[in-house]
Amino acid sequence: MDAGYNLRRIGIDKIAMFGLLVLAIFCAAIVISQKKSFSYSEPIALEAMGLSVSMPEGNQWQSSHSGWQYRASAFILKAVLPISSNEAVMVNWHYSLAPQERDIELIFEKKAKYIQGRVVGTTTKQINNLPIESAQILSKKNRTLLHTAIIDFDTGHLLTLEVAQTGGPLGLAGDIFEALVKELRYNAQNPLKKGVEFVSKFKNARLAYQKNADEPVRYYRLKDTSGNTAGFVAEGFVEKVGSQTERPLVAASLYYLKDRSEVFSGQSIFSADYRLKTYKWVTRSNYQATTIALDANGVMSSAFSSAKIIRKTLPGPAAIPEIFLDLLVRRFAQERLDKIAVEVILSNSLVKSAMLTRLPQATDPHTKKSAAYVIGVDFLDNRGSCQEYYLDARGGILSTHVIDDFNYIIVPASRQQVYSEFENLKESIVQIEEYLKID
Repeated sequence: MDAGYNLRRIGIDKIAMFGLLVLAIFCAAIVISQKKSFSYSEPIALEAMGLSVSMPEGNQWQSSHSGWQYRASAFILKAVLPISSNEAVMVNWHYSLAPQERDIELIFEKKAKYIQGRVVGTTTKQINNLPIESAQILSKKNRTLLHTAIIDFDTGHLLTLEVAQTGGPLGLAGDIFEALVKELRYNAQNPLKKGVEFVSKFKNARLAYQKNADEPVRYYRLKDTSGNTAGFVAEGFVEKVGSQTERPLVAASLYYLKDRSEVFSGQSIFSADYRLKTYKWVTRSNYQATTIALDANGVMSSAFSSAKIIRKTLPGPAAIPEIFLDLLVRRFAQERLDKIAVEVILSNSLVKSAMLTRLPQATDPHTKKSAAYVIGVDFLDNRGSCQEYYLDARGGILSTHVIDDFNYIIVPASRQQVYSEFENLKESIVQIEEYLKID
């Protein structure tokens, strides 16, 4: 009696367990189906680069922003799909303006080392006329499968896609990865390509002759939006004629800006070969000192007084130090171009994309003079940073309107005006003049 009852109970238990297993499989199938039931966004464009990509959206996908975000010499897009407390799928697009490395095989190996995994497969293919190198990286230790693809553009930039999956439905990351690669679009006729050509022409025109010999140093007042003097700039550019140095072109600048209770000041010393293929740039501010050097292989090394590391990056052919931005704008004004994109290397070694646009002729709102050229410089940094140049018929600067952390206007001034208004800084100004051998 008891034995028969126990056998029946065991049979019932097995049926119940089997039912639970079927239910679990059914629920998992529903979860997998739900996790896979998402769509892809409309193209998210980087107009300056002629590039657009898509991102997964809907059904619990989380993203902190709706468009490309500028972060430290790159543009990024990120999204995550939580699956459980310790399982997720992450998508990351990364467009680097100055990559640290362009050896794609080495990049894959570094990614594998970072997640404590190994490369289990690589492929090379063409999609939408773009050569794409991809790899699958598996980390058993971290239960992570990473699908990654890299495109090396002839503009010196790298585009990287990463789709990483930790746990969750098998194959989900691979499906997302393949779909995102297929959604990638690129127009080779873009503002950056025009910028590469323009900057190359600019550099090859022998920079020693691009500034007037009768004004090796220029002086400017910095005015706030109310018209009050808030600071000054003194800058110069000369050629060390007959010098045996490898960098005969020398530029120097000194700036001072007071905004309410804050004071910003600093100076730059820059030396380069005639075509900016190699240079050394030393800047000192009231915050830190930075030394930037570009070698003949195109490697830019940056050292900082606030850190012991030396950062090495590879700026592209459209990149130019910001100390030459005014000169670049003046040359652009006199060319038959309406819009180009360039890269500006800042004194802190970061690289920012900037769109140069020819605007309609207008009267300079500060000097009230008629401007022959009006050029807008919009920095693609998500902060609205921009500059508007008003130039005369010879390309001389009437004024520059700057919108940044502080809004101010840069207006040409005489040496005597700067001396008299900033007598306490006269010694520093004289040092710049002596460095440039100005009497």
